[in-house]
Amino acid sequence: MAKEDLTFLNISQGTVELLESRGMSLTEIAKFLEVSKSYISRVKAGTRAFTLQHIGHVSLKLEQPLPVLLMRLMIPEDSVKPEYRKLYNMTKRLIDRSGGIKPAVIRRKRKTKAA
Repeated sequence: MAKEDLTFLNISQGTVELLESRGMSLTEIAKFLEVSKSYISRVKAGTRAFTLQHIGHVSLKLEQPLPVLLMRLMIPEDSVKPEYRKLYNMTKRLIDRSGGIKPAVIRRKRKTKAA
């Protein structure tokens, strides 16, 4: 298994733990993400991973920009060395202020009528 796969599994497991810490049961998490409870159980056990769409759904539910949620799941604040904690918090605030990555708005040019 590639290192990236392990990271995504960790993010998925962290997502389940985060939702559980906010009072959601595995059944509620499954209903919220429109997957089976057994899928959530496998994610928690580390044999399955969420898709980016699932993580994005959680981001919207928690009203946290996706980059902030991913940063918190990949690098929990309590695992940051004290000498890097200030940089970690500055990065978190910077992402929070910018509102995360917003989808681009595509605007079409109006067609003008010929004279």
